[in-house]
Amino acid sequence: VNNSDRITVVDSGSFRIKGSIAVPKPRYMLQVSENKAYVGELFQSKLAVINPSSRRLVKEMPLQYRSVEQMMLWNNLALIANWDENCRQVYLVDTATDLPVDSIALPGYAPSAFVQDKEGHVWVLAGNVFKGKSATLSCLDIASRSVLRSYTFPAKADPIKICRNNSGDTLLFIEVNYDGGSDRKGIF
Repeated sequence: VNNSDRITVVDSGSFRIKGSIAVPKPRYMLQVSENKAYVGELFQSKLAVINPSSRRLVKEMPLQYRSVEQMMLWNNLALIANWDENCRQVYLVDTATDLPVDSIALPGYAPSAFVQDKEGHVWVLAGNVFKGKSATLSCLDIASRSVLRSYTFPAKADPIKICRNNSGDTLLFIEVNYDGGSDRKGIF
């Protein structure tokens, strides 16, 4: 349950509660294997490693930046987005050792979400307009650890919740408009 200080485990057949796992401010979860998941902790500079089968916290991985948002698997790596206004990279964590092994520098700050396109490139959405960090969308080649291209959104644009269509050739997102205007209607 988001921001509850616990993860509630339910039976998928009966939806009955099987137990819970104490994790401070859980926000996003990435299932790495049957017995391992990573859990981002809001406002914390760490990543929880849990065993959903035994319902226990295995360890916490210290991170340089706080607020892990979305994560995604790419081969044997977990891509980690720290939605911290000082963070300017995506971290790559080896899922066998649970250790950060590399990072990819980004043009913008505060990465928050990933999506993979039909060519296998990973797009990362970044920015925190509320904290003065412009929104960016960058295309990454994870194998070469490089940014292929990047786009900076207009001032005050705050896109969130990136996803792709079924064929993987179109990216979609929601734009938050704090001023109540409809000049762009979320289209760039």
